[in-house]
Amino acid sequence: LQYGGGEGYGGLLAYGSEPMLSDCALSDNAGSGLYGRLGAAPSVSDCAITDNEDDGVTLESSSALGGFSGVTISGNGGYPFSGPAGALATLAKMTAARG
Repeated sequence: LQYGGGEGYGGLLAYGSEPMLSDCALSDNAGSGLYGRLGAAPSVSDCAITDNEDDGVTLESSSALGGFSGVTISGNGGYPFSGPAGALATLAKMTAARG
């Protein structure tokens, strides 16, 4: 997904859902590459989240990561990951995290 997003959200907005993303690229989006809100629990594997305007991944406090492995996050305008402390435990399998 490229050149999406806007209005403070990301290229991909997970809204109270549990999307499964695999073998994908989220890049050059307005806002974050992936934005989760209202209980979203996205699962992301083998994806690149790069060169987005804001954070690579943003999760609001009511959201979590369903799974996260083999993901590269780099070159984003904000943090690689921004979200609730409980979601940090699922980041153990992430391959790279650079601004």
